[in-house]
Amino acid sequence: VSARSEVVEFLFFAGVMATLTHSESRRLYSWWWDSHISPKNSKWLQENLTDMDAKVKSMIKLIEEDADSFARRAEIYDHATAELRHAHRTIAKAFPDQVPFELVEDSPSKPLAQDKEPNTPEIKFPVRVLFATDDLLDDAHELSDSDPHSTITRVSCREDSEDGIKTRSLTKLHGKLGDKETAGQSSSSVDGRVREGLKKEKENEERFSDEVLQLSNENQNLKEMVLQEAERAGKAESEVESLSKALADVQTEKESVLLQYQQCLAKLSNIEGELNNAQKDSTRLNEEANRAEIEVQTLKEALVQLEAEKNAGLIKHKEYLEKICNLEAMLSQVQEDMNSLNVRAVEAESEAQTMKDDISRLELEKEQCFISTMSALAKFQFCRMRKEASALQYKCCLETISKLEKDISSAKEDVKRLNNDILIGSLT
Repeated sequence: VSARSEVVEFLFFAGVMATLTHSESRRLYSWWWDSHISPKNSKWLQENLTDMDAKVKSMIKLIEEDADSFARRAEIYDHATAELRHAHRTIAKAFPDQVPFELVEDSPSKPLAQDKEPNTPEIKFPVRVLFATDDLLDDAHELSDSDPHSTITRVSCREDSEDGIKTRSLTKLHGKLGDKETAGQSSSSVDGRVREGLKKEKENEERFSDEVLQLSNENQNLKEMVLQEAERAGKAESEVESLSKALADVQTEKESVLLQYQQCLAKLSNIEGELNNAQKDSTRLNEEANRAEIEVQTLKEALVQLEAEKNAGLIKHKEYLEKICNLEAMLSQVQEDMNSLNVRAVEAESEAQTMKDDISRLELEKEQCFISTMSALAKFQFCRMRKEASALQYKCCLETISKLEKDISSAKEDVKRLNNDILIGSLT
Protein backbone atom coordinates (compact mmCIF):
# COMPACT_ATOMS: atom_id res chain seq x y z
CA VAL A 1 0.00 0.00 0.00
CA SER A 2 2.82 2.41 0.87
CA ALA A 3 4.55 1.66 -2.46
CA ARG A 4 1.34 2.32 -4.38
CA SER A 5 0.78 5.55 -2.47
CA GLU A 6 4.30 6.70 -3.37
CA VAL A 7 3.65 5.87 -7.04
CA VAL A 8 0.36 7.78 -6.96
CA GLU A 9 2.00 10.80 -5.33
CA PHE A 10 4.85 10.71 -7.86
CA LEU A 11 2.41 10.59 -10.79
CA PHE A 12 0.34 13.39 -9.30
CA PHE A 13 3.33 15.68 -8.82
CA ALA A 14 4.67 14.73 -12.27
CA GLY A 15 1.36 15.76 -13.86
CA VAL A 16 1.34 19.05 -11.95
CA MET A 17 4.96 19.79 -12.96
CA ALA A 18 4.19 18.94 -16.60
CA THR A 19 1.27 21.37 -16.55
CA LEU A 20 3.43 24.09 -15.01
CA THR A 21 6.24 23.39 -17.48
CA HIS A 22 3.83 23.67 -20.43
CA SER A 23 2.44 26.94 -19.07
CA GLU A 24 5.96 28.31 -18.59
CA SER A 25 6.97 27.17 -22.08
CA ARG A 26 3.95 28.87 -23.58
CA ARG A 27 4.70 32.06 -21.65
CA LEU A 28 8.34 32.03 -22.77
CA TYR A 29 7.46 31.43 -26.42
CA SER A 30 4.47 33.76 -26.56
CA TRP A 31 6.24 35.64 -29.37
CA TRP A 32 5.63 32.59 -31.53
CA TRP A 33 2.08 31.87 -30.40
CA ASP A 34 1.02 35.53 -30.84
CA SER A 35 2.96 36.14 -34.06
CA HIS A 36 1.03 37.00 -37.21
CA ILE A 37 3.90 37.11 -39.67
CA SER A 38 5.93 33.97 -38.96
CA PRO A 39 5.50 31.52 -41.87
CA LYS A 40 4.84 27.92 -40.92
CA ASN A 41 5.38 26.48 -44.42
CA SER A 42 8.91 27.06 -45.61
CA LYS A 43 8.31 25.22 -48.91
CA TRP A 44 5.65 27.72 -49.97
CA LEU A 45 7.89 30.65 -49.05
CA GLN A 46 10.75 29.08 -50.99
CA GLU A 47 8.54 28.76 -54.08
CA ASN A 48 7.53 32.43 -53.80
CA LEU A 49 11.17 33.50 -53.52
CA THR A 50 12.07 31.34 -56.52
CA ASP A 51 9.27 32.94 -58.54
CA MET A 52 10.41 36.42 -57.55
CA ASP A 53 14.01 35.60 -58.49
CA ALA A 54 12.86 34.35 -61.90
CA LYS A 55 10.90 37.57 -62.48
CA VAL A 56 13.93 39.69 -61.53
CA LYS A 57 16.14 37.71 -63.91
CA SER A 58 13.61 38.10 -66.75
CA MET A 59 13.47 41.86 -66.11
CA ILE A 60 17.29 42.07 -66.16
CA LYS A 61 17.33 40.10 -69.42
CA LEU A 62 14.72 42.47 -70.94
CA ILE A 63 16.80 45.49 -69.91
CA GLU A 64 19.92 43.95 -71.44
CA GLU A 65 18.08 43.27 -74.71
CA ASP A 66 16.76 46.85 -74.80
CA ALA A 67 20.27 48.12 -74.11
CA ASP A 68 21.52 46.22 -77.18
CA SER A 69 18.75 47.78 -79.28
CA PHE A 70 19.66 51.21 -77.89
CA ALA A 71 23.28 50.66 -78.92
CA ARG A 72 22.18 49.67 -82.44
CA ARG A 73 20.02 52.79 -82.66
CA ALA A 74 22.95 54.93 -81.58
CA GLU A 75 25.10 53.35 -84.30
CA ILE A 76 22.38 54.04 -86.88
CA TYR A 77 22.19 57.63 -85.64
CA ASP A 78 25.96 58.08 -85.99
CA HIS A 79 25.89 56.52 -89.47
CA ALA A 80 23.00 58.76 -90.55
CA THR A 81 24.82 61.82 -89.20
CA ALA A 82 27.94 60.91 -91.18
CA GLU A 83 25.88 60.42 -94.36
CA LEU A 84 24.14 63.73 -93.81
CA ARG A 85 27.45 65.54 -93.45
CA HIS A 86 28.72 63.81 -96.58
CA ALA A 87 25.58 64.94 -98.45
CA HIS A 88 26.16 68.53 -97.38
CA ARG A 89 29.75 68.37 -98.54
CA THR A 90 28.60 66.89 -101.87
CA ILE A 91 26.06 69.70 -102.37
CA ALA A 92 28.68 72.30 -101.52
CA LYS A 93 31.17 70.73 -103.89
CA ALA A 94 28.73 70.17 -106.76
CA PHE A 95 27.38 73.67 -107.42
CA PRO A 96 30.37 76.02 -107.25
CA ASP A 97 31.61 74.47 -110.56
CA GLN A 98 28.70 76.25 -112.28
CA VAL A 99 28.89 79.56 -110.35
CA PRO A 100 30.70 82.46 -112.12
CA PHE A 101 33.70 84.13 -110.56
CA GLU A 102 31.79 87.38 -110.07
CA LEU A 103 29.45 85.64 -107.54
CA VAL A 104 32.14 83.94 -105.47
CA GLU A 105 32.35 86.82 -103.03
CA ASP A 106 28.58 86.97 -102.55
CA SER A 107 27.22 85.47 -99.31
CA PRO A 108 24.13 83.23 -99.51
CA SER A 109 22.35 85.49 -97.09
CA LYS A 110 22.89 88.64 -99.23
CA PRO A 111 20.49 89.62 -102.03
CA LEU A 112 21.19 87.65 -105.18
CA ALA A 113 20.19 90.44 -107.60
CA GLN A 114 23.54 92.29 -107.34
CA ASP A 115 25.44 92.15 -110.62
CA LYS A 116 28.86 93.39 -111.57
CA GLU A 117 29.86 95.14 -114.72
CA PRO A 118 28.72 93.38 -117.91
CA ASN A 119 32.22 93.40 -119.36
CA THR A 120 33.57 91.08 -116.61
CA PRO A 121 34.57 87.81 -118.24
CA GLU A 122 32.79 84.60 -117.20
CA ILE A 123 35.45 82.45 -115.65
CA LYS A 124 34.77 79.10 -113.86
CA PHE A 125 36.84 78.16 -110.86
CA PRO A 126 37.33 74.90 -109.00
CA VAL A 127 34.94 73.44 -106.43
CA ARG A 128 36.52 74.87 -103.30
CA VAL A 129 36.50 78.50 -104.55
CA LEU A 130 32.87 79.19 -103.57
CA PHE A 131 32.77 77.31 -100.25
CA ALA A 132 35.86 76.97 -98.10
CA THR A 133 36.67 73.79 -96.15
CA ASP A 134 36.08 75.50 -92.84
CA ASP A 135 32.61 76.61 -93.97
CA LEU A 136 31.74 73.04 -94.93
CA LEU A 137 32.87 71.75 -91.54
CA ASP A 138 30.87 74.49 -89.84
CA ASP A 139 27.79 73.45 -91.81
CA ALA A 140 28.33 69.82 -90.77
CA HIS A 141 28.66 70.74 -87.09
CA GLU A 142 25.61 72.98 -87.34
CA LEU A 143 23.68 70.08 -88.83
CA SER A 144 24.51 67.74 -85.92
CA ASP A 145 24.16 70.32 -83.11
CA SER A 146 21.44 72.78 -84.10
CA ASP A 147 17.71 72.40 -84.50
CA PRO A 148 16.87 70.09 -87.45
CA HIS A 149 14.08 72.38 -88.70
CA SER A 150 16.40 75.40 -88.89
CA THR A 151 19.01 73.25 -90.67
CA ILE A 152 16.45 72.23 -93.27
CA THR A 153 15.50 75.89 -93.76
CA ARG A 154 19.14 76.94 -94.27
CA VAL A 155 19.75 74.13 -96.78
CA SER A 156 16.63 75.01 -98.76
CA CYS A 157 17.63 78.72 -98.81
CA ARG A 158 21.12 77.77 -100.02
CA GLU A 159 19.63 75.60 -102.77
CA ASP A 160 17.33 78.46 -103.86
CA SER A 161 20.27 80.87 -103.91
CA GLU A 162 22.30 78.46 -106.01
CA ASP A 163 19.41 78.07 -108.50
CA GLY A 164 19.17 81.88 -108.69
CA ILE A 165 22.89 82.16 -109.34
CA LYS A 166 22.65 79.70 -112.21
CA THR A 167 19.65 81.47 -113.66
CA ARG A 168 21.40 84.85 -113.56
CA SER A 169 24.51 83.34 -115.11
CA LEU A 170 22.52 81.97 -118.03
CA THR A 171 20.72 85.29 -118.42
CA LYS A 172 24.03 87.15 -118.58
CA LEU A 173 25.37 84.63 -121.06
CA HIS A 174 22.35 85.08 -123.34
CA GLY A 175 22.67 88.85 -123.00
CA LYS A 176 26.31 88.84 -123.98
CA LEU A 177 25.63 86.53 -126.89
CA GLY A 178 22.85 88.88 -128.01
CA ASP A 179 25.18 91.85 -127.83
CA LYS A 180 27.75 90.03 -129.89
CA GLU A 181 25.20 89.06 -132.55
CA THR A 182 23.84 92.58 -132.80
CA ALA A 183 27.33 94.05 -132.88
CA GLY A 184 28.85 92.22 -135.73
CA GLN A 185 27.22 88.93 -136.77
CA SER A 186 30.33 86.84 -136.07
CA SER A 187 31.23 83.83 -138.05
CA SER A 188 29.08 80.71 -138.20
CA SER A 189 31.72 78.65 -136.46
CA VAL A 190 31.60 80.93 -133.42
CA ASP A 191 27.82 80.78 -133.44
CA GLY A 192 27.89 76.98 -133.53
CA ARG A 193 30.33 76.80 -130.68
CA VAL A 194 28.18 79.18 -128.65
CA ARG A 195 25.05 77.12 -129.31
CA GLU A 196 26.90 73.94 -128.45
CA GLY A 197 28.14 75.57 -125.25
CA LEU A 198 24.60 76.68 -124.39
CA LYS A 199 23.29 73.17 -125.03
CA LYS A 200 25.95 71.63 -122.82
CA GLU A 201 25.26 74.28 -120.21
CA LYS A 202 21.56 73.41 -120.27
CA GLU A 203 22.28 69.70 -120.02
CA ASN A 204 24.65 70.30 -117.14
CA GLU A 205 22.03 72.50 -115.49
CA GLU A 206 19.35 69.80 -115.81
CA ARG A 207 21.73 67.10 -114.61
CA PHE A 208 22.82 69.14 -111.62
CA SER A 209 19.19 70.10 -110.87
CA ASP A 210 18.30 66.41 -110.76
CA GLU A 211 21.28 65.68 -108.55
CA VAL A 212 20.38 68.59 -106.27
CA LEU A 213 16.79 67.39 -106.00
CA GLN A 214 17.91 63.84 -105.28
CA LEU A 215 20.46 64.98 -102.69
CA SER A 216 17.86 67.29 -101.15
CA ASN A 217 15.41 64.40 -100.82
CA GLU A 218 18.09 62.17 -99.37
CA ASN A 219 19.08 64.96 -97.00
CA GLN A 220 15.46 65.41 -95.91
CA ASN A 221 15.05 61.66 -95.38
CA LEU A 222 18.25 61.50 -93.38
CA LYS A 223 17.11 64.43 -91.24
CA GLU A 224 13.79 62.72 -90.59
CA MET A 225 15.63 59.53 -89.69
CA VAL A 226 17.89 61.48 -87.35
CA LEU A 227 14.86 63.09 -85.68
CA GLN A 228 13.12 59.74 -85.30
CA GLU A 229 16.22 58.09 -83.91
CA ALA A 230 16.77 61.00 -81.52
CA GLU A 231 13.20 60.66 -80.25
CA ARG A 232 13.63 56.91 -79.92
CA ALA A 233 16.91 57.39 -78.10
CA GLY A 234 15.25 59.80 -75.66
CA LYS A 235 12.38 57.40 -75.05
CA ALA A 236 14.83 54.55 -74.68
CA GLU A 237 16.88 56.49 -72.14
CA SER A 238 13.74 57.29 -70.12
CA GLU A 239 12.70 53.63 -70.31
CA VAL A 240 16.17 52.55 -69.19
CA GLU A 241 16.02 54.94 -66.24
CA SER A 242 12.55 53.74 -65.21
CA LEU A 243 13.59 50.10 -65.59
CA SER A 244 16.76 50.77 -63.59
CA LYS A 245 14.69 52.31 -60.81
CA ALA A 246 12.27 49.38 -60.93
CA LEU A 247 15.20 46.97 -60.86
CA ALA A 248 16.68 48.74 -57.83
CA ASP A 249 13.31 48.61 -56.06
CA VAL A 250 12.93 44.93 -56.89
CA GLN A 251 16.47 44.24 -55.71
CA THR A 252 15.79 46.05 -52.42
CA GLU A 253 12.54 44.17 -51.98
CA LYS A 254 14.32 40.92 -52.78
CA GLU A 255 16.98 41.61 -50.14
CA SER A 256 14.33 42.45 -47.53
CA VAL A 257 12.37 39.31 -48.41
CA LEU A 258 15.55 37.21 -48.19
CA LEU A 259 16.32 38.71 -44.78
CA GLN A 260 12.77 38.02 -43.63
CA TYR A 261 13.04 34.52 -45.09
CA GLN A 262 16.24 33.84 -43.12
CA GLN A 263 14.61 35.14 -39.94
CA CYS A 264 11.57 32.98 -40.63
CA LEU A 265 13.80 29.95 -41.16
CA ALA A 266 15.54 30.59 -37.84
CA LYS A 267 12.20 30.99 -36.07
CA LEU A 268 10.85 27.94 -37.86
CA SER A 269 13.81 25.83 -36.75
CA ASN A 270 13.26 26.94 -33.16
CA ILE A 271 9.56 26.19 -33.48
CA GLU A 272 10.26 22.75 -34.93
CA GLY A 273 12.56 22.02 -32.00
CA GLU A 274 9.88 23.13 -29.57
CA LEU A 275 7.29 21.07 -31.44
CA ASN A 276 9.53 17.99 -31.27
CA ASN A 277 10.00 18.53 -27.55
CA ALA A 278 6.25 18.96 -27.16
CA GLN A 279 5.65 15.74 -29.09
CA LYS A 280 8.15 13.92 -26.88
CA ASP A 281 6.45 15.35 -23.77
CA SER A 282 3.07 14.33 -25.17
CA THR A 283 4.32 10.77 -25.78
CA ARG A 284 5.77 10.59 -22.30
CA LEU A 285 2.57 11.94 -20.78
CA ASN A 286 0.53 9.43 -22.76
CA GLU A 287 2.68 6.62 -21.40
CA GLU A 288 2.32 7.99 -17.87
CA ALA A 289 -1.43 8.30 -18.40
CA ASN A 290 -1.59 4.67 -19.50
CA ARG A 291 0.38 3.62 -16.45
CA ALA A 292 -1.90 5.77 -14.29
CA GLU A 293 -4.96 4.09 -15.81
CA ILE A 294 -3.48 0.69 -15.01
CA GLU A 295 -2.76 1.84 -11.45
CA VAL A 296 -6.30 3.20 -11.14
CA GLN A 297 -7.68 -0.14 -12.28
CA THR A 298 -5.53 -1.90 -9.70
CA LEU A 299 -6.68 0.51 -7.02
CA LYS A 300 -10.29 -0.08 -8.02
CA GLU A 301 -9.83 -3.81 -7.61
CA ALA A 302 -8.15 -3.26 -4.21
CA LEU A 303 -11.00 -0.98 -3.23
CA VAL A 304 -13.57 -3.64 -4.12
CA GLN A 305 -11.65 -6.13 -2.04
CA LEU A 306 -11.48 -3.68 0.88
CA GLU A 307 -15.20 -3.03 0.59
CA ALA A 308 -15.85 -6.77 0.78
CA GLU A 309 -13.61 -7.02 3.83
CA LYS A 310 -15.41 -4.04 5.34
CA ASN A 311 -18.78 -5.69 4.81
CA ALA A 312 -17.52 -8.85 6.45
CA GLY A 313 -16.19 -6.84 9.43
CA LEU A 314 -19.50 -5.05 9.77
CA ILE A 315 -21.34 -8.36 9.84
CA LYS A 316 -19.01 -9.66 12.56
CA HIS A 317 -19.40 -6.40 14.46
CA LYS A 318 -23.18 -6.78 14.38
CA GLU A 319 -22.87 -10.33 15.59
CA TYR A 320 -20.65 -9.19 18.46
CA LEU A 321 -23.09 -6.46 19.37
CA GLU A 322 -25.91 -8.97 19.43
CA LYS A 323 -23.85 -11.24 21.65
CA ILE A 324 -23.11 -8.32 23.97
CA CYS A 325 -26.79 -7.48 24.15
CA ASN A 326 -27.62 -11.08 24.92
CA LEU A 327 -24.93 -11.21 27.57
CA GLU A 328 -26.15 -8.02 29.15
CA ALA A 329 -29.65 -9.47 29.25
CA MET A 330 -28.32 -12.59 30.77
CA LEU A 331 -26.36 -10.52 33.32
CA SER A 332 -29.46 -8.67 34.37
CA GLN A 333 -31.29 -11.90 34.69
CA VAL A 334 -28.48 -13.34 36.78
CA GLN A 335 -28.51 -10.32 39.01
CA GLU A 336 -32.22 -10.74 39.50
CA ASP A 337 -31.66 -14.37 40.23
CA MET A 338 -28.97 -13.43 42.77
CA ASN A 339 -31.34 -11.07 44.53
CA SER A 340 -34.02 -13.68 44.58
CA LEU A 341 -31.83 -16.65 45.27
CA ASN A 342 -29.40 -15.86 48.08
CA VAL A 343 -28.96 -19.54 48.51
CA ARG A 344 -27.20 -19.87 45.31
CA ALA A 345 -24.96 -16.84 45.98
CA VAL A 346 -21.71 -18.71 45.82
CA GLU A 347 -22.67 -20.33 42.59
CA ALA A 348 -24.02 -17.05 41.39
CA GLU A 349 -20.84 -15.24 42.40
CA SER A 350 -18.73 -17.85 40.69
CA GLU A 351 -21.01 -17.69 37.72
CA ALA A 352 -20.93 -13.90 37.89
CA GLN A 353 -17.17 -14.01 38.00
CA THR A 354 -17.28 -16.27 35.04
CA MET A 355 -19.67 -13.92 33.35
CA LYS A 356 -17.38 -11.00 34.17
CA ASP A 357 -14.50 -12.86 32.68
CA ASP A 358 -16.62 -13.48 29.64
CA ILE A 359 -17.64 -9.84 29.57
CA SER A 360 -14.02 -8.72 29.83
CA ARG A 361 -13.12 -11.08 27.09
CA LEU A 362 -16.03 -9.85 25.00
CA GLU A 363 -15.09 -6.26 25.72
CA LEU A 364 -11.58 -7.00 24.61
CA GLU A 365 -12.98 -8.63 21.50
CA LYS A 366 -15.26 -5.64 21.08
CA GLU A 367 -12.32 -3.27 21.34
CA GLN A 368 -10.35 -5.38 18.90
CA CYS A 369 -13.34 -5.42 16.55
CA PHE A 370 -13.64 -1.67 16.93
CA ILE A 371 -9.94 -1.24 16.26
CA SER A 372 -10.16 -3.48 13.21
CA THR A 373 -13.22 -1.57 12.05
CA MET A 374 -11.42 1.75 12.46
CA SER A 375 -8.42 0.32 10.65
CA ALA A 376 -10.71 -0.81 7.84
CA LEU A 377 -12.28 2.66 7.74
CA ALA A 378 -8.82 4.24 7.64
CA LYS A 379 -7.82 1.93 4.82
CA PHE A 380 -11.04 2.76 3.02
CA GLN A 381 -10.43 6.50 3.42
CA PHE A 382 -6.82 6.07 2.28
CA CYS A 383 -8.00 4.10 -0.74
CA ARG A 384 -10.58 6.73 -1.47
CA MET A 385 -7.91 9.45 -1.21
CA ARG A 386 -5.67 7.47 -3.54
CA LYS A 387 -8.58 7.06 -5.91
CA GLU A 388 -9.30 10.80 -5.80
CA ALA A 389 -5.60 11.58 -6.32
CA SER A 390 -5.49 9.17 -9.25
CA ALA A 391 -8.67 10.67 -10.69
CA LEU A 392 -7.23 14.19 -10.25
CA GLN A 393 -3.97 13.19 -11.91
CA TYR A 394 -5.86 11.52 -14.74
CA LYS A 395 -7.95 14.66 -15.16
CA CYS A 396 -4.78 16.78 -15.23
CA CYS A 397 -3.30 14.48 -17.85
CA LEU A 398 -6.46 14.75 -19.95
CA GLU A 399 -6.42 18.54 -19.61
CA THR A 400 -2.75 18.61 -20.62
CA ILE A 401 -3.46 16.45 -23.65
CA SER A 402 -6.46 18.60 -24.62
CA LYS A 403 -4.37 21.75 -24.24
CA LEU A 404 -1.65 20.28 -26.43
CA GLU A 405 -4.24 19.31 -29.05
CA LYS A 406 -5.73 22.80 -28.91
CA ASP A 407 -2.28 24.34 -29.26
CA ILE A 408 -1.51 22.14 -32.24
CA SER A 409 -4.86 22.96 -33.86
CA SER A 410 -4.35 26.68 -33.21
CA ALA A 411 -0.85 26.43 -34.66
CA LYS A 412 -2.28 24.74 -37.78
CA GLU A 413 -4.92 27.47 -38.10
CA ASP A 414 -2.21 30.12 -37.75
CA VAL A 415 -0.21 28.34 -40.46
CA LYS A 416 -3.21 28.32 -42.80
CA ARG A 417 -4.09 31.93 -42.07
CA LEU A 418 -0.51 33.11 -42.51
CA ASN A 419 -0.19 31.16 -45.73
CA ASN A 420 -3.37 32.85 -46.99
CA ASP A 421 -2.06 36.28 -45.89
CA ILE A 422 1.29 35.72 -47.60
CA LEU A 423 -0.47 34.45 -50.74
CA ILE A 424 -2.75 37.51 -50.81
CA GLY A 425 0.26 39.79 -50.22
CA SER A 426 2.22 38.22 -53.09
CA LEU A 427 -0.79 38.52 -55.42
CA THR A 428 -1.31 42.18 -54.57
